[in-house]
Amino acid sequence: MKRSLTISLMVLLMAAPADLLLSGCGGGDEQKKPTSGKRPTRGARRTGGGAPNVPPPVNVGVNTGGSSGGVMGPGETADYTPGKVDNGGSLTVQVNWTGDAKAMSELKDFPTKGVNADVCKCAEPGVGPNMIQNNRLVINADKSVQGTLVYLSDITAGKDWASDWQPPLVDQKGCEYYPLISIARQGKPVNVRSDDPTQHTVMFIPYGKDDSAAVDNLNFDAKSEGKIQQENKLTPGLYELKCQAGHTWMDAYIMMSRNPYVGVTDAKGQVTFTDVPAGTYTLVVMHPNWNFTTLPQDKGADSFIFPKMMQVEQSVEVKAGAAATTVAVEMDEAGLSAKMASAQ
Repeated sequence: MKRSLTISLMVLLMAAPADLLLSGCGGGDEQKKPTSGKRPTRGARRTGGGAPNVPPPVNVGVNTGGSSGGVMGPGETADYTPGKVDNGGSLTVQVNWTGDAKAMSELKDFPTKGVNADVCKCAEPGVGPNMIQNNRLVINADKSVQGTLVYLSDITAGKDWASDWQPPLVDQKGCEYYPLISIARQGKPVNVRSDDPTQHTVMFIPYGKDDSAAVDNLNFDAKSEGKIQQENKLTPGLYELKCQAGHTWMDAYIMMSRNPYVGVTDAKGQVTFTDVPAGTYTLVVMHPNWNFTTLPQDKGADSFIFPKMMQVEQSVEVKAGAAATTVAVEMDEAGLSAKMASAQ
């Protein structure tokens, strides 16, 4: 049976939800480990391969685009002017898994065909030989979901970036990227490091384009352990990262944003934006697709094809002052929809 992802958005004017129980998954510094030491529950997979049957994103409100104008694509944000925000409101996004509990354990791992097997191995229990654990869907014990990209696409003025903001660090460890999604600031660099004693390359590809559109391709040779390179060529938008050194399962994302109202859900499945000027905005929620297909190769690992990220847009109203807007996002394997509930 074909499956895909449902994201239902209900906007409620209420206080932010209480803290949720913590239980993580995966292998990077940015993801929490389950305290039990057991392998976390994980996401559903489609049978039959290919891209999931996902309907188009729900487009709401007026989207006038960034510097190029027109309707904005994934990861694009409008031109933005930072300044002082008086009597701003807050917006909390809570992402929870509501799908089939059995389906949560059916996530397919990545077959490596033994490429650099001494380096490209997963330390997690339960992963077979020549396999890398698929951490593209991280569901906690309380069914909150980590690693979902959340941002306001059409906000044109608001607060400045935090004074202590630091460029993101993308690490390569065990032939995986950590974290899966990074947030970068327009005009600032991205730091990339390799902790692996094997060659890696890091291609920066505008989201939705093929490898030929890459804006850069950083090279890390086998002696580059711990070495950091800076990427300074990214203009605002969403980028996909890939490796051209035979590790074809390696895949991650960087969003270069004009505004600071952007984040990735944490170990509670939450993102909170503060000091948001009162008004109505387009909220965009995106999650990496955990399904994949492979094209067999005579030598080396198969070529991996990841379907597009799941995306939904929703118009949200942020109230001034102490009033908090909470958006409840529900994910399951049955489809994609967006709905705005009446204010309470």
